[in-house]
Amino acid sequence: MFWSYAPLVGLGIVAAAFAIKMPIEVSIVSSYIEMTYSRLIILQEELIMKDPGVGAEYRAYMERVPARLIPFVW
Repeated sequence: MFWSYAPLVGLGIVAAAFAIKMPIEVSIVSSYIEMTYSRLIILQEELIMKDPGVGAEYRAYMERVPARLIPFVW
């Protein structure tokens, strides 16, 4: 009769382990995503500035707008 409590105890131990480990993994993943996204934005801006048709206009836009979420949009 006591054997049926073993899975519940095991579930509690596993849940506690995940509760401790999860914030560490989430912070690592979120910092990786942020770093990758910022690299993409820098690469997009470099490509736009090298474009002969749009480069000068984009430089003027960069001077007007100090912070951009999406290049050339906002």
